[in-house]
Amino acid sequence: MRQPHEYLAIHKKAASVEPRLFRSVVRAMQKWRDEVLINSLAMAIEAKDVKRAERALELAFVVDSLLPASKIVEDTVLAGGRTGAIALKVSIR
Repeated sequence: MRQPHEYLAIHKKAASVEPRLFRSVVRAMQKWRDEVLINSLAMAIEAKDVKRAERALELAFVVDSLLPASKIVEDTVLAGGRTGAIALKVSIR
């Protein structure tokens, strides 16, 4: 069974990651706002034209702008795994 200090480590890590992830996603959305042709996107959505909407969004640009956020998530998952492994090792002893 987990001890309170193990929960504290997990919550501390989550608290440190949340603001970084939030800022990263906001930066990505700001880039989208600056790059995406909103009128073209709105017309494509209204016409239910998925291909045209994809072109207006420039999906490659969207994916690229989210890379920093995905790196934060990846690093956090790895850190959580390490924390869990340490907790498991301690609880087995």
